[in-house]
Amino acid sequence: MPNLEILPVILLAILGGVVLLLISRTGGQKGFNAPGYVSPQSARLKWKEIEEQFRLGKTSNLSKALIDADKLFDQALKDARVPGQTMGDRLKNARHRFDQKLYSELWEAHKLRNYYAHDVNVVVNSSQVKESLDCFGEGLRKLGKL
Repeated sequence: MPNLEILPVILLAILGGVVLLLISRTGGQKGFNAPGYVSPQSARLKWKEIEEQFRLGKTSNLSKALIDADKLFDQALKDARVPGQTMGDRLKNARHRFDQKLYSELWEAHKLRNYYAHDVNVVVNSSQVKESLDCFGEGLRKLGKL
């Protein structure tokens, strides 16, 4: 029969190991981050890349800038733990986080992204892309990413 006096020590060691593993997986931050978590610093770097894509001005760069901005905003919603299966669902559930004007503009920006991503005969309009990028940038600021 095993020595029962050592059992609490073994259980405490196992529990300590589990706690250390959880801390290492979260980077020591409170709570758990969604897969793909983007820190504000990483978001700012990605935003600079998006702005550079826009500055290049070619149709493919403009589309990429808009699609990447939409992805970054979606990840920010996930990081804020906004529920939803799709970006559209998350945006609906995040309505209370934005004033009505910005919320409407975010929807328009997301719809433009969908058009650019799915329509074969896309006509890219740089001023529309710029407006959408400005909108996503404001949304990212409200979510604490920029």
